[in-house]
Amino acid sequence: MVNVEGSATDAELTGLDDQDHLVHTNHYVCERMLSYEGDPEYALRSGKRYARAGELLAVQPPGSVTEDKLREILSDHENAPDCLCRHPDTFGGETKTVFWCTADMDEMRITYGRGNPCNSEAQVYEFTT
Repeated sequence: MVNVEGSATDAELTGLDDQDHLVHTNHYVCERMLSYEGDPEYALRSGKRYARAGELLAVQPPGSVTEDKLREILSDHENAPDCLCRHPDTFGGETKTVFWCTADMDEMRITYGRGNPCNSEAQVYEFTT
């Protein structure tokens, strides 16, 4: 598994942490990519979500994270309005979660939903070989 931080002209790849976890939010964290950050104020807010996702994953034993656990993490409302699951009408802020997805690469399945992960209907796309 690999994480890609990309701009229009460059990209940096990172791998799993020591617990085989990977976190990605909507700002650059790789030092080489920081010069591409177009909205440093937003990056600070996204950084709060990045830290929270990292905290929630860090307490999960290696190999124990399921699609259901990932959806639970994506549904987290801690640190509102800069929470993982964003509801501006409930928690304030200017942005909202419009979709969510998880991918099970072993099962070749993507589970996703429109809107917030805490209250939307899951849909499944399965790849065929």
